[in-house]
Amino acid sequence: MRLDSITLHEVELTRSDGTTGQALIVQASHAEHHGWSEIAIGPTPWQGAEFFDSAWLFASTYAIPELVSRPPIHPSGTGVRLEGLRGHPRTRMALELALWDLYARTHALRMLDALGGGRQNLTFSAELKIQDTLEDLEKLASSALDRGAQVLHVAIRPGWDVHPLAALRSRFPLVRIVADARGSFDPSESDVLASLSRYGIEFLLEPFSPLDTSATTLFALETGLKVWVRVGNEQDLANAPNAHIAGLLIDGNAFGGFRPLLDVATFCMEHGLVGALAPSGSTILSAGHTALLASATGLDVGPLAHYFGQWGRDIVKPGWIPGSRGLDLPATAGTGLTVDRPYLQRQTRRTKVITT
Repeated sequence: MRLDSITLHEVELTRSDGTTGQALIVQASHAEHHGWSEIAIGPTPWQGAEFFDSAWLFASTYAIPELVSRPPIHPSGTGVRLEGLRGHPRTRMALELALWDLYARTHALRMLDALGGGRQNLTFSAELKIQDTLEDLEKLASSALDRGAQVLHVAIRPGWDVHPLAALRSRFPLVRIVADARGSFDPSESDVLASLSRYGIEFLLEPFSPLDTSATTLFALETGLKVWVRVGNEQDLANAPNAHIAGLLIDGNAFGGFRPLLDVATFCMEHGLVGALAPSGSTILSAGHTALLASATGLDVGPLAHYFGQWGRDIVKPGWIPGSRGLDLPATAGTGLTVDRPYLQRQTRRTKVITT
């Protein structure tokens, strides 16, 4: 493929509540065409092993020079070009996605078609975090449903479990509900979790600590509840079929590329597991890529609602919003998302361009 340069942008954005946050953006360029992605990491090691400074060093010193000096013939060859390097799967994924977007735009293709095609419309779900009151939770749920959400992904924890689900089921009797415990319960509290089935939840996500797989397996066997777990590496994936669980919420960026993600989707299909991609990153670029990858791999998609309106102004120009019947993927070239380049430049705190 044709590639002139890859640029890293560290940008600062202001949230709707006035607080600020950062994002690390990749721009791959050829002539007047540009492909975009976000490296789905946090600014410090508190958020994970990959963080802004480590990704910046890995990408600008090693990975990007390798790609611009010997561009892969096709974006699918990005992983082969970088196979001599170790670590940083999220950065690898972002670099590959930027090349996919550039390739598709250069050839006037939708990125979804370049990836092999897939569904045009996806289920749109909203994450409902723990609130101060049940009234606040119901207002948040109502707002999400008004914006096109079809599934409520509800955070629970000990003491905030039965009552919020009962309130939501009473207020919205026909809405699909998922309960996400994020490993906050102890196995001794299994009776409380089992009682949640009376509120018609679709599944219970990560009831106990991810380290206590035996408790999760036993709970699933004894209660018959559909239990899902989060997976972010090959070992988690390999253990899943033996845990008697129904599905996986997959950290797709942690697998480092589109082809490994296809292997994950195939694994789910072969073992009768439902799989959904967990969105990560900060901007609508990340939401767009999560939706595209879910569609192209045949996986479902996790809650995306909070990406729409999270920032007072996103780096992506307005124009992609959920509809009343789900989330329609953009239909124009590449991802179909347009980056507001003047605004991006104004919000950039540091940048680096690596050319051929």
